[in-house]
Amino acid sequence: EKHNPGDLLHRKVEAARFVTTCTRANHDHLGARLGEAPRLHTVYHGLDTAFFHPVPRAKEGPARILAVGRHVEKKGFDVLLAALAELRRRGTDFRFRLIGEEGPATFELARQLALNDLADCCTIAPPEPREQLRASYHAADIFVLPCRIDDSGDRDGIPNVLTEAMATGLAVLSTHVSGIPEIVDDGVNGLLVAPDNVGELADALEMLCREPALRGKLGAAATRQIAEVFDADRTILDLSALFDGCLHREAAE
Repeated sequence: EKHNPGDLLHRKVEAARFVTTCTRANHDHLGARLGEAPRLHTVYHGLDTAFFHPVPRAKEGPARILAVGRHVEKKGFDVLLAALAELRRRGTDFRFRLIGEEGPATFELARQLALNDLADCCTIAPPEPREQLRASYHAADIFVLPCRIDDSGDRDGIPNVLTEAMATGLAVLSTHVSGIPEIVDDGVNGLLVAPDNVGELADALEMLCREPALRGKLGAAATRQIAEVFDADRTILDLSALFDGCLHREAAE
């Protein structure tokens, strides 16, 4: 109620010629809640695929695992560190880097890192500018983002960093949450596990660490998926068509 005082959402939709949302999951939610399906449209926000492009990756050495995001509960980074601790116990060789802005979970993540003796193979780094972040994607082998729905109900839709990682050819690992399954087809262009499941996440990470051929296959399919569905040159045309249709109807009136 605090986010929708006086039924504000419904009144905004009523006043709009059309409404766009950036995931089918949100589209279904809004349609069920508002009964405004004909006025609702899904338009993915798109990505500059010329900038976030794939590169060849070495297959030797420890697997390089990357995560990007603010230190908040819905990102699931505490589950990720627990899974990495399990990988360490299994003898899997890896290097991990978390890039992102500090937040409510920062202290606990640092404590977890020390408690599990992961400091020699895991690094927590501050946010990076766009060009540097692209270089970090290119320097990694695996991208992982174990999203969850937090206690307040907050959740990601389709995280930008997930689409960026896919565009650069990374093998991605995420969860069955919100709009993520709309772009990550489990076993085809990435891997999906249940949220808050340390064992399942550790198993998937171990498989990716040990199988560079699988990483290459998933990464190539991920790049194709983003080019077909998320390229901003395509999505902007969808949005433009909605505005054009609205203007034509207005002129006819």
